Amino acid sequence: LQICVLNGTKATRTGETGEIVIKGEGLMVGYWQSSEVEKERLRREGFRTGDMGRLEKNGAISLLGRMDDMIKIGGRKVIVNEVESALNEHPFVHESAVFSAESENGLMNIELRAIVVLEKDKQLSENELREYSKKYLEPYKIPAAIEFRPAIERSSMGKVLHNSTIF
Repeated sequence: LQICVLNGTKATRTGETGEIVIKGEGLMVGYWQSSEVEKERLRREGFRTGDMGRLEKNGAISLLGRMDDMIKIGGRKVIVNEVESALNEHPFVHESAVFSAESENGLMNIELRAIVVLEKDKQLSENELREYSKKYLEPYKIPAAIEFRPAIERSSMGKVLHNSTIF
């Protein structure tokens, strides 16, 4: 099997983000009741996993999350996991959830917002967390708004309930 990272149909260069694609002999032949055209496309192009990855200098592929967990801000890709990981690096942060929302300032249509749960008995301001995040994130990846809550609402399966997170 061959595992590669593609941006559209082109292979990415080292450090670039794209979709993880699997190709090769051991791959499935096709989906149940798929047409011959679809089966041929799968043989030719490979299986698109829906996972985002980055090709590292040592040849390894870092798994960055799902393609549907990517947001475009001003034409730039933002991986939700990357932003959450950066926020979670702060010693006072227990967990965070990042999502997109319509921009209030009108500069861009979409902006990032975050809900943050702090460790017990810890206090932190939005500005302090934004400043800390600059160590890990490019400016356009820093959430425009951060709201501190006692918990992040989740489904019975543990997934963040994004419709209840908007503020």
